[in-house]
Amino acid sequence: KENQKRKNKLDQSSFTQDELAAQQELLFAASKARFDAGQS
Repeated sequence: KENQKRKNKLDQSSFTQDELAAQQELLFAASKARFDAGQS
């Protein structure tokens, strides 16, 4: 039972799928902007 409690606490502190997807989009947009700036 104690292990289950610890696992739940860990899950709550980790990102949701939506948050992870949003972060990846931000990273992708940032790298794309940097690439575009280098091209011009």
